[in-house]
Amino acid sequence: MAPSCPWNVATSALQDFCEPEVCGWLLEPGNSLSNIAFVICGVFIIRRSQTHYQSYLAIIGWVAIITGIASGLYHGTGLSWAGEADLWAMFLGTGMMTALNLRRWMKWSYFWISVVGLATTVSLISLSYLFPQHGRVIYALGAPCLLIELRLFILRRHSISYSNFVRAWLLSLAGLAFWWLDSERVWCEGYSHFLSGHILWHVLCAISIYYFFLFYEQFPVFSTERGNA
Repeated sequence: MAPSCPWNVATSALQDFCEPEVCGWLLEPGNSLSNIAFVICGVFIIRRSQTHYQSYLAIIGWVAIITGIASGLYHGTGLSWAGEADLWAMFLGTGMMTALNLRRWMKWSYFWISVVGLATTVSLISLSYLFPQHGRVIYALGAPCLLIELRLFILRRHSISYSNFVRAWLLSLAGLAFWWLDSERVWCEGYSHFLSGHILWHVLCAISIYYFFLFYEQFPVFSTERGNA
């Protein structure tokens, strides 16, 4: 294979997005490089969590960085293992939010919420392998973090500001709409390597992660300054 075309397009595991695969180090340049938004967002979250004495929330930043790297590798190489890593990173985000909500609700120690978060992630990944044809359903419904959030809303809604939570979900849903337009090839006309529905999906989701962080930032239970353990 020519050095300028290191990846085998014929065996690419990439979904049929609007951005065509090119012969180069990045099969989908736009879809690959747009994941830098996740990395930038993650670094910003880590730095802010440390300066605001909430270093426990740095996990949100690390998940954002892992998501960006995994997705970038997937869109850049089209390798099947990179696609698996991209999927695992998405489930890792669900496990992380489940753990953070358990900390808010049950006040469990960080050791035990870490165990639960990891177990949630592994369980969802395992289900996606057992029922590969229902992967999207498993991701959508396998979100105990939302059930816990509903419980917390019922119990403590008067003491919680949900403005950033709503902003985060609006951005996520807008990104999902652009993802659908791209994956179903509804909005491919006028496409470029610098702007597509999938690129907007990455950018909007990265910004939504930042707003999720701002939402969690309000809770004293995550403050390292207060000596919480």
